[in-house]
Amino acid sequence: MKKLFLFTWLIMLSIVTVAQNEQSGNELVIKNGAGTVVERVSATENTEMKFDAKGNKLSIKQDGVTKDISLDEVKTIKSFPVFKLEALNKNVSTSTSPVTLRFKLTGNDHGEMKPLSDESIRFTASKGGLASTVTTDDDGVAIVNYTPDPSLWEPGFSDMITAIYTFTDVQGRDFRYTSTTSVEYNGDYTIECLSPDQNLGPDEEAEAEFAVYEVSPSGKKPYAGATIEFRGHDGWITPQSAVTDAFGRVRVKFHNYGDDAKEYPVTARFWISGADGLLHTGTAKAKFITLNYKLEARDPKLAVRNDGSEQFCFFRLSEYHNGEWQPSQKEVELKLEATNVTLTKTSDMNHFGSAAAFFIVEKSFNQGSVTAKCDIPLKDGKMWQGVATTELVLDDYVFIRIRPVDAVTYMNPEESQDVVFSLAKLVNGLLQPCQGMEVSFKCSDSGTLSSTLVKTDANGEATTSFQLNKDAFYSIVYVECTFTDEQGIYHNYMEDVEFELIPYRLEAVRNKVAVPNDGSEQSCDFKLYEFDYENRKWEECKKEVTVNFDATGVTLTQTYDENDGHGVTATFTAGKSFQEGSVKADCYIQLRDGRPWHGVATVELVPDDYLFSRILPAESISEITKISEVKFTLTKLVNGQYQGCEGHEVSFECVGGTCSSNSMVTDAKGRAFTLFEINDGTNLASVIASCSFIDENDVYHEYKEIVDFFITPYLLTCLTPEVEMKKSDGKAPIRFKIQQNIKGEWVACPNVKLTFSASNGSASPDYAYTNVYGICQTEFSPSGNATEGTVTGMTEDIVIQFDDGRYIIWSDRKTANITIIDGGGGGGEGPGGGEGEIKDEDLKKADKLDDNTYVVDEKKVTIGSNEEDYVYYYYKTDPESDKSVVCIEFCKEHPVYYTVGGGSVHVTPDMIDKEIDMLKEQPGGMAWMNLFTLKDINQGYNSETNPETSVSAGSTEGNAKLEKAVCKVSKDKDGGYTALMYFKTKDGMEAYAKIKAKIVAPWATN
Repeated sequence: MKKLFLFTWLIMLSIVTVAQNEQSGNELVIKNGAGTVVERVSATENTEMKFDAKGNKLSIKQDGVTKDISLDEVKTIKSFPVFKLEALNKNVSTSTSPVTLRFKLTGNDHGEMKPLSDESIRFTASKGGLASTVTTDDDGVAIVNYTPDPSLWEPGFSDMITAIYTFTDVQGRDFRYTSTTSVEYNGDYTIECLSPDQNLGPDEEAEAEFAVYEVSPSGKKPYAGATIEFRGHDGWITPQSAVTDAFGRVRVKFHNYGDDAKEYPVTARFWISGADGLLHTGTAKAKFITLNYKLEARDPKLAVRNDGSEQFCFFRLSEYHNGEWQPSQKEVELKLEATNVTLTKTSDMNHFGSAAAFFIVEKSFNQGSVTAKCDIPLKDGKMWQGVATTELVLDDYVFIRIRPVDAVTYMNPEESQDVVFSLAKLVNGLLQPCQGMEVSFKCSDSGTLSSTLVKTDANGEATTSFQLNKDAFYSIVYVECTFTDEQGIYHNYMEDVEFELIPYRLEAVRNKVAVPNDGSEQSCDFKLYEFDYENRKWEECKKEVTVNFDATGVTLTQTYDENDGHGVTATFTAGKSFQEGSVKADCYIQLRDGRPWHGVATVELVPDDYLFSRILPAESISEITKISEVKFTLTKLVNGQYQGCEGHEVSFECVGGTCSSNSMVTDAKGRAFTLFEINDGTNLASVIASCSFIDENDVYHEYKEIVDFFITPYLLTCLTPEVEMKKSDGKAPIRFKIQQNIKGEWVACPNVKLTFSASNGSASPDYAYTNVYGICQTEFSPSGNATEGTVTGMTEDIVIQFDDGRYIIWSDRKTANITIIDGGGGGGEGPGGGEGEIKDEDLKKADKLDDNTYVVDEKKVTIGSNEEDYVYYYYKTDPESDKSVVCIEFCKEHPVYYTVGGGSVHVTPDMIDKEIDMLKEQPGGMAWMNLFTLKDINQGYNSETNPETSVSAGSTEGNAKLEKAVCKVSKDKDGGYTALMYFKTKDGMEAYAKIKAKIVAPWATN
């Protein structure tokens, strides 16, 4: 049957002109090109249909979900369903059950909605009572009977019934249609309470009125003769039943026999036999609220002490609201009166339900009372007066603290402390323990109690255990014992105990330490901590505290240590027979209350079954030129043999040098290594290898080994390493120099013997002692037709002593190479001045510059453009060689900032006309130069604070930054000098210059 109500668009849509389509409400009219209607599409009431002519699409929104279908897409769809599900009887109002409901399902057949039979409709009800599926009949109608819950079927009841139909098209799309109707109890007869809620005082009476009505479509009218039954508090209402009068009304009286404030409901139910033969019933309620204020003493009888102390009793003003007594917040004055005690005030304002009377009991007190009174106006103009009295009697019980005895108790976290209180009664002048009385203990969140409710034992004592929580520093235990004795007297005892964290803690840094039994000195560490209450954290204690040590199994080398804020260390030795032992540390510190705190901590000592040793170098102190390998191994004794331990980290610390790696994990053989490079200018350096770990038995192992490296503090230099001599000269001076490094500076080393040996000639003398400048000299005489020769100078043995008593014997030798030529000249004109061609390509680049021009980092500067510029040369006597050194200086000044080039170029006469590799010259030699720029925005010269760019050669520090430094100084025909120089730093910066000096400075010396 379903397919009869589907419509097909295949042919029609192919001729649809979109612009001619029209939509009216939930109906879409589709026309062809001639304007003839070819199809109508309509949607059910719970479906929104919207046609978008511009977008050429149809939107269907059903149950909150929107689906867009283009007309082009519809051409490929066989059929498109449109259904309508509607309730035939909506908003049913009745008083009978069950309720018959009808829903009709129709389908769109080319614009006409026709009944749809044999389709399943599912029904649900929001309040239950219906969950079924019904099939539509030939008229498309589904009929269902709804039976509500009988307990709910009374006036005011309503329920929502939903019918659901689901359809899936051939493309697998789901369409859901729903329809709803409501069912209500129509209340053919109803009863109403005409009286509002009423307040009654003690022994007062009030009346409630009810009315019964017959309900019809035209309205409701009073119903006379209905039987009414009343239900309420037994004996408090009259009558128990009644019949409505001509106005449909009945009355019931309520009498308040009590003096408590409560709510009392009275229910009126009617019984009517209707014309339909059914019995109709309904109920209504009236509410009576009895007296809603009360003033009472919290403790009608209270035990007090006659020790003259200030004590308290309490009164409470309450109101009755929502079925319960609540503290009154009315601003009501309570007037206080007392007998045999002295009040500290005679009135108090009620605050949140309680008022306190303060009094002092006299020494002669035996019994007395405190009375509170208040007046509250009622709504009817009457005044309600509240009166409450606390009878006071002399206390014959004693509740005291046994432990702890101090006002503030210090303890460690997670440490237990007993809290003990005792209760006794005075009988015939003697205190007797009270057994079986409950004592409650409470504490703040920072502590824990073993028991919170304890009964006193035969000694009248109640005991609980308190523990200060971890990370807590303060807690209070509140103790209370309250009871009413056999005479109705209330006793209330409240005490509190303060617990405070011991603000000191002595701990072992390592609880279990491995110790070698080789007799070497070992150590273990302890830390003393103090709690910072302000910041609530532990800090290392900075107090000067003496920590004493005691040991077993080992021998202490010191029995105490002074805490300095960084802990203390116990040192000891273990003999060859060592098997186990311990070191205990203890100290005393006075707490704030004057009591001493005793701190104790222990380190357990066990034999070491690991071995950490050096492999390379073989000696603990070794000579190094620049780089050396340092290797260590970690092994473990297993069945009498040492096996390599893999996977343990070894860290390296360098003093006076750098390591290729700061740490390494041991390999399968337990080895770890690093490459050590000693710093320039350092004579003695060290590599410290450390390895520490906790093994599988929680034993701490710590190893440290030191390898010392040294560079000899003596330096032998040949001052004439390459000498060119004329054979006709007959001899050539060869000079050597010995220096000693003292506090980082090389100084002359006098009175050291050097022995000379020669090849292809002789050296005379064959030995000499260095002068005050550390220099000594011999002269080389060639033999026969030799064209080259050598002179070697060798030092005597020198003892180098180290601080630890070790020493080495040091000696060194250096060789001068001599080239022997016939004739020779100088002063010739050539590139850059002087004799011969320039070989170095970088110096050729410098020679191509204009005179007195230099370049730094591609910036070209020419000297002489400003009257402040200068360039000159002068001679200066070298005190070490007694030779005149050629010194060339140049400078350029700028109006805004200084750019200074050069500074000095120093060469000895034998270096004139030679290309000099500055990096091969020893620091402190005569070949020295620099080239730099400065910038000073204050127009002040300061070479230390204002360097912008600097390159230099001839010193250890300068050479270390350079990749290349060469120069050539030639003497010009006019008596001046031309200097060519080239520098290149390791970071790539270039500087080169051609300086032609013709002016002799007036202060020059010859």
